[in-house]
Amino acid sequence: MKKAFKITIIVLFSIIWGFGFSDYYTVYSYLYRWGIIEDEYRYGDLFNLTHLPQFKEELVKCRSTLTSSKRSSRPIHLYAVGDSFLEPGRIDSSDLIADQYRFMKWGDFMHFKLDTSAVNIVLIESIERHFRQHLETPPVSHFIPDTADFIEKWEEKRWMAKIDNFVYADRVGGQISLLLTGNPLGLKFKELKSSFNYHVFDRHESSVTISGDGRDIVYYLDTDTLNFPYTSGFSRISESRIDSVVSSLNETREKLLDMGFDHLIFSVIPNKSTILMPDYGVYNRLIERVQSHPDLKVPYVSIINEFRAMGRNAFLLSDSHWTCDGRLVWLTKVNESLNQITTDTSGSGATNCLGPGTTKSLFRSSM
Repeated sequence: MKKAFKITIIVLFSIIWGFGFSDYYTVYSYLYRWGIIEDEYRYGDLFNLTHLPQFKEELVKCRSTLTSSKRSSRPIHLYAVGDSFLEPGRIDSSDLIADQYRFMKWGDFMHFKLDTSAVNIVLIESIERHFRQHLETPPVSHFIPDTADFIEKWEEKRWMAKIDNFVYADRVGGQISLLLTGNPLGLKFKELKSSFNYHVFDRHESSVTISGDGRDIVYYLDTDTLNFPYTSGFSRISESRIDSVVSSLNETREKLLDMGFDHLIFSVIPNKSTILMPDYGVYNRLIERVQSHPDLKVPYVSIINEFRAMGRNAFLLSDSHWTCDGRLVWLTKVNESLNQITTDTSGSGATNCLGPGTTKSLFRSSM
């Protein structure tokens, strides 16, 4: 009996350990489907890091609402490279006036075959914290002329790196934790533990920053100037660094035009800390300094002023992404921008929509 119990325990722990090493997207999709575990992000990415109940808010899917109608007589084909703000489930083709929409995440590669009868536009989108990283080298390398449109996913080619990733302790531990606590009872235990540590010891997960009044929570990369000066909105950025970003944008535009695209536009989504915690430190004004740069030749879609006016209505309580209202503001301005650059022949710019000094000469003729 004692031996059987030991064998049972060993087998049970071996199964649990095996789930920790398993492929997340293959095995855990079945666990979700069978109701064994719940979606770990149903209450937002920031709550998932802290499990503090005061920042618990169940996420809802935003409705697709097309607020603009296309004015161009020619088809509009939009090729977008961006991050989680644009990923499927948050933004799709029904939200945009483009006749064809292709999305690629940063790090992947977009193979394309342009339809010359359409207006072909590239949209570069990035959250503020990673904007400089994406523009260190012109992201035009992500676009590859080919015989068809398709996305090539980035894949680690080195065997040692694959092995390291397979046995990566944080990944394995996280998956085992999800298996054991990804249920209402396990989640409640995590909430009680986190709440006790926060209110009694003033301790919380180091991957987030909580505002002084305790009302807002943001990602640590937004605020940590000591360990992550390249991503924090409160780290000093020299004028030469701003010049480099602008130069990279301009170079990207020129190379994309050479590939046959008609237009390039970019959009930087402000950090949650930029909007809700502006007094956390000395804000470096990255977005505004790039957008107002005299040498900038690329139109942009800007929402920073609108989000400042919206305040807490712009971002989710328990997540680093925008609310449905904030999303709608961005989509409306993107569609306005698409309409303007495909129909405007006067060369006039649009306040907070296209960059200053943008004229028809900056674009290839689409007519």
